[in-house]
Amino acid sequence: MSGSGNHAASSKLQRPGGLGYPFEAFLADLDALGAMGHLHDTPSDGLLQSALAHFRAKYPQRRVRIHRLIRFLLAVTYLDQHFHQFDTGEFAVYGSDRAGGLVSEALLRAIHHEFAVPDVFALNGPPAPVDVIALARRFQSKSTAVASTLRPRRVRPTPPT
Repeated sequence: MSGSGNHAASSKLQRPGGLGYPFEAFLADLDALGAMGHLHDTPSDGLLQSALAHFRAKYPQRRVRIHRLIRFLLAVTYLDQHFHQFDTGEFAVYGSDRAGGLVSEALLRAIHHEFAVPDVFALNGPPAPVDVIALARRFQSKSTAVASTLRPRRVRPTPPT
């Protein structure tokens, strides 16, 4: 099942009333929560509370805050649940429980693209990881023409069982 064909989203997608979630804002939120050490927390371990505190401080408008928080949590949870499928050396690399993993900008763009849609609840389930990887390859080929100044993001996925 592919989420990629279910919608026409853009990383710059904006809705009336300012309800969008640009990729740059997503990265800033990811970096902020990663710097605080909360990306390895599961929702029951405090990710939800940490993210909510961060989003409350950053986004004073309730509608914008909730819109972005939902998409952020869905994207980060999806990345965590499927990290080991993305761990191919091309888009993500798992180091260790202590070090976490690295995620490429292209993979983050693909995941963001899938979840930063106007009506995330209208999706027919999460996208298949193979479809997200295919989208990441398209983003990667676009970014190779222009050198990216963004570094890979460190995350702490759930260790393999």
